[in-house]
Amino acid sequence: MLHAAGAAYRTRLSGSSSDLKALIALAPELSNTAYRKLIDYACAGPRLSRRLVAKARCIRKN
Repeated sequence: MLHAAGAAYRTRLSGSSSDLKALIALAPELSNTAYRKLIDYACAGPRLSRRLVAKARCIRKN
């Protein structure tokens, strides 16, 4: 959970696509509730590609 939280924070702060990809990769290790909150937080970051945000939100719904 700590790695995912760090990736979410960095994504939100800097708009890092690589950190959002890391968060997506960590999804299977997280509970649904925690993961949804992290994805919502991260996807509000600046300059993220719409495609990547859509992928993250799609995975969040599953």
